[in-house]
Amino acid sequence: MTRQTGGRFSTAEVESLDAPTGRPAPALRYLFVGLVLYAALGKGFAYAGWPPVFVGELLLVLVLVSAARSSALLPRTAPAAVTALLVGMAAVQFAIDRLSGTVPLLETVRGLAPVYYSGFAFGIYALLRDWEARTSRSHVEDTVGEVVARAAPVVAPVLLGLAALLLVEPGWLPTWPGSGVPMLLTKPGDIAVTLVLLVSVLRSPRPGTSVLVPRAPTIVMLSVTALLVIGRSRGALLTLIVGLLVARPRPDRIIKGILAGVTLLLALYVSGLRIEVAHRELSYAAAMDAVASLAGTEPSDEIQGNYVGTRNWRTEWWEAIWADATGDRLVLHGY
Repeated sequence: MTRQTGGRFSTAEVESLDAPTGRPAPALRYLFVGLVLYAALGKGFAYAGWPPVFVGELLLVLVLVSAARSSALLPRTAPAAVTALLVGMAAVQFAIDRLSGTVPLLETVRGLAPVYYSGFAFGIYALLRDWEARTSRSHVEDTVGEVVARAAPVVAPVLLGLAALLLVEPGWLPTWPGSGVPMLLTKPGDIAVTLVLLVSVLRSPRPGTSVLVPRAPTIVMLSVTALLVIGRSRGALLTLIVGLLVARPRPDRIIKGILAGVTLLLALYVSGLRIEVAHRELSYAAAMDAVASLAGTEPSDEIQGNYVGTRNWRTEWWEAIWADATGDRLVLHGY
């Protein structure tokens, strides 16, 4: 075991870090870069490229080629079994579509989405297990935590800018050449998912690891971003709550979070503060109406317009999906 002295690593430690067996596969490094760009630029990055070849297709091919070898490990868990079932359904769907000849090819390709996603997930699993076999599980976990921590200060200001842009909804953003999709295209839920991804680096590192904890400005930016997306979307609020619980925080941190939320609500109630941005309002009444909407009850004041429109849109969408599945017998299609 070597030691770090004087802020520098010993020669043996540097050699161990550079050893081929301890480094992740090149495909995993490229995928991490893609992950950071997806997290920072939103789903607009998915449309970087020229139809029908986008960055996602390239990353999928990279994973499948890297993981396609006889020694690749496959998961044997309940989620893997469910995924295999979905792949089987997609295969049946493909056969029915092509034999009938009445379903457009584009709809068949869309219906095969479970195959793409499962292939990507199984490939990532194989690459990570291969890396783990060459080193150890703790080494893989610590390395992933460290690189995410290093990326957090870069991603945080971009997320804050995206959250602010969502409130003003600008139409002047540049588009990706070839697809015409805005480069910064995202939703509050997308930003919330990225915030959940970065939750792990906000926790204290385990003794003996080199996981970095972001400085105060990074934590402040992530907190402000969370407040902005919560005010914009109830789904983003639920995403953050679920993500924090999945991260298994200590009980004292859960209590602190609950107290902070109650304090904020009380401050809004006592002050009567109402902040209107775009078509959303930040106030005590709006917060209570959001909770009522999530519980399935009808809001009773003017704030209800924020949620009734969304509810009606979703209802119409599901009615259209049901009509396609029953009227056109596209039961296996993943609309």
